[in-house]
Amino acid sequence: GNDCIDFSGGKYRITSFDLSNCGDKGISIGEKSIIDVENIKINKATIGIASKDSSQAFIDMIRINDTSDCLAAYRKKQEFDGGFLNVKNSDCKDFKRVFFVDQFSKINIENEM
Repeated sequence: GNDCIDFSGGKYRITSFDLSNCGDKGISIGEKSIIDVENIKINKATIGIASKDSSQAFIDMIRINDTSDCLAAYRKKQEFDGGFLNVKNSDCKDFKRVFFVDQFSKINIENEM
């Protein structure tokens, strides 16, 4: 019932993720984390990838299937700013919303497949 992967307070570089049946988020990025990922596949999650609380995510390719929200960026804790997501190539299928973003955050999608 939890996130498949949760990053907090660090800098990360990942080549590839292939995640399925995540209870909440496929990938959760929070508390001033910076992450750079080349390739992500997520199948069945409430939120595909979430960047929150002053975090930044840079993603080259993301494929998401069967989610409520494909991408999300928001501020959860008052002591932080919002989240930032930059996605170069995005393919999202079988979703309720492509993205959720609050007034403190930003999502940039360069190419939708």
